[in-house]
Amino acid sequence: MDDRDSPASEALRLVTHHFPHAVGAVLGGSAAQGRATASSDLDVAVLLPASDSTRREVVRHDGRLAELFVHTVADIEEALEDNRGNRRGTLLFI
Repeated sequence: MDDRDSPASEALRLVTHHFPHAVGAVLGGSAAQGRATASSDLDVAVLLPASDSTRREVVRHDGRLAELFVHTVADIEEALEDNRGNRRGTLLFI
């Protein structure tokens, strides 16, 4: 696999394209664990400035589905605490 086609490179292009103002991003799921297949989606947590909005969305980028967990610097601490309290761990395991 060419490095340009690696899940990390795809995630970087996705974040750069959709969220050029992102403060940061983390690739998670099977892609981060090295278990991704050609049909695996990308799980990406994106951190945006406080002026943006928190949301969860699914997009297709360069032919690959990506599940985006979008949070802002203003609410990330609360979101992590909520995940811990509910034992959901969505963000904790990304």
